[in-house]
Amino acid sequence: MSNWFQEGEITLRRWRPEDAKEFIRWRNDPAVWETNEPGVMHLVSDEEFQSWFDMISKGSSSFAITLSQDDRAIGSVGLIAADHKNRHAEFYVLIGERELWGKGYAKKALKIVLRYGFNELNLHKIHGKVFSMNERAIGMYQSLGFKEDGRGRDHLWRHGQWWDECHLSLLASEFKS
Repeated sequence: MSNWFQEGEITLRRWRPEDAKEFIRWRNDPAVWETNEPGVMHLVSDEEFQSWFDMISKGSSSFAITLSQDDRAIGSVGLIAADHKNRHAEFYVLIGERELWGKGYAKKALKIVLRYGFNELNLHKIHGKVFSMNERAIGMYQSLGFKEDGRGRDHLWRHGQWWDECHLSLLASEFKS
């Protein structure tokens, strides 16, 4: 990733086997899960994590978000489903440590990935999905320049009501690094 890997006190790095415990803890935390996973909650086993870890360790664009001061993994960010012919990829970002929510770390991590995607991978578009219940995330994406492309209406049933799935994208020409 050359020198695109740091933004303030956030650094991105490759996942390490010793990060497994943290990732499994985040994935098994209902508060983290409820705004990020559309399916029915189930606890992730060590074997399921190992399968995921093996996949992302093989040259993917998935990274651990760490605090630069202590290299502790606090979340995950990356580009998935890359289509290099049509020059687009889907982003995801997750801060797993609840006490660090709302501190701007997700935004800083996503800015790094956007720079990487547009400047290093030469992508034309980076897109993603977010549930309408996650208003804070939607505001953060919009502050980075993402535009809403459309919605999957009544896509998620949570807390006794239906929520839309919002589809967002950012073009390279719109990105201000």
